[in-house]
Amino acid sequence: MPRKQSSKLDESSKDKKIIKKLEKVIGKPIPEVEKCDMTTFGVKIVDGRVTKLGLYDCGLKNLPATFCELDSLEYLSLMKNQLQFLPEEIGQLTSLKTLYLQLNRFLLLPNSIGSLESLKILILSNNVLASLPESFGNLKKLKEFSIFSNKLVSLPDSFGNLESLERCYFNINLLKQIPDSFTQLKSIKWVSFLGNQLSSLPDSFGDLRTLLLLNLEYNKFTQFPNVILSLKSLESLSLARNHLTSIPESIANLDSLKNLDLEATQLTTFPESITQLQSLEDLSLKYNNIKEIPNSIKNLETLVSLDISQCNLKSLPRALLELPNLQRLKCGGNPFDSEARKILTELSAKGVNVEEATFRSR
Repeated sequence: MPRKQSSKLDESSKDKKIIKKLEKVIGKPIPEVEKCDMTTFGVKIVDGRVTKLGLYDCGLKNLPATFCELDSLEYLSLMKNQLQFLPEEIGQLTSLKTLYLQLNRFLLLPNSIGSLESLKILILSNNVLASLPESFGNLKKLKEFSIFSNKLVSLPDSFGNLESLERCYFNINLLKQIPDSFTQLKSIKWVSFLGNQLSSLPDSFGDLRTLLLLNLEYNKFTQFPNVILSLKSLESLSLARNHLTSIPESIANLDSLKNLDLEATQLTTFPESITQLQSLEDLSLKYNNIKEIPNSIKNLETLVSLDISQCNLKSLPRALLELPNLQRLKCGGNPFDSEARKILTELSAKGVNVEEATFRSR
């Protein structure tokens, strides 16, 4: 069904004049659309007012400040342009709930971004931001925030004021530490710091009692961060590709943990403490040098998926056959002996999906 131009706007209205100015900057008409997502080029109009605007991949280098007078705007996508700065007037968009700014060239955000009092979703991924303004903490309604693939070296102390924040993604940045104020996020559920330079967590990190998912993969940890052990609600934890070498016995305290990724953490023995995780469903130990799996693995009665690929294992315990819920075993790249191969055959006969193919990408 062909899209229409924004004919529902009164020709003399403020919103119409703003859209016309944007069309002049872009060099083409902006069509009217019924639905708007992050890759939309178009405008949605409700009761004669612009409520959603998508300017995806328009080659924009600058935005006219007048577009910030669209005071009914709730949804804005500026994804995949060439923008380096937002106008200071962006703070006037107090009805804005969703803002997509990824795949641009943003160097700085204006202080006025903290005035977006209705904002719930902010995506800043794939830019070159090194910092966030202190006013960022004023975004009291923000629920989801993503800033992966930037140059972020620090977070403002005000970050902990984001009382509604539930999910945040800092993947592939340059963070070396997390401010203590981060642990004041009382609604936080998902946090990912994959691909940063963290070597420790604040002592108060264990105060994040609502946290369900924590991803610390590809950082600089040289020992297990014990503050994690206070996160009683944690269901998913990744410490993959850090240099841990050992796991504390007290990891058993994480009795809500369902997913544990310890890939390539330089372990040389299978941490028996893991076998006390009574809710564990998914365990990855691939690319370690553990050599042997203990019989106590049979205690993981909830385990559904186990990855022991490339672990230099020659033998396997028959205790694997006692795991009542095991559905998937990834075990490629190990020099198994004949007895281990018999166990794999028996597991397959029980309906376990045994995957021996592997690709070395260590």
